[in-house]
Amino acid sequence: MRKMNKREVEEILKQLEYYGINYKELDFLKDFDFYINKEGKIFIVNKNNINISGVNRLGLYILKKEKNGIRFSIEGAQLFSKYIKDKILEIEPEKIFFINKKVEKINLNNGFYVMKYKNDFLGSCYVKNGEVKDFIPKDRKIMSSQ
Repeated sequence: MRKMNKREVEEILKQLEYYGINYKELDFLKDFDFYINKEGKIFIVNKNNINISGVNRLGLYILKKEKNGIRFSIEGAQLFSKYIKDKILEIEPEKIFFINKKVEKINLNNGFYVMKYKNDFLGSCYVKNGEVKDFIPKDRKIMSSQ
């Protein structure tokens, strides 16, 4: 785990434009330091609460740097929800929060999307050839009889 420098943070924030976010409006982030781990997960930590050994516990996981872009964690999608304007996939929670769900084809371009149900942002997914791959951890899902 290492602290990201200003240039790296700005690069990541510029990538948020993919989701229609004007990164210059994200003034609330000035109170946070950004850290990245070996897997590409990005955490924010309040500048007044610096304890590098506790970042995984004290920091908030908000983004993951992937080879083909960045994606939001569940908490990251919720944190940035009022700024996200593009790449939103309206979806029923039952379609992602159940382990034995049916996969339905959708008509969207390939890429990362933020899943939303009504006013709730549910995390990220990746659409490839009309199929949705969510990034909701299995321990946050429930078994279904479907």
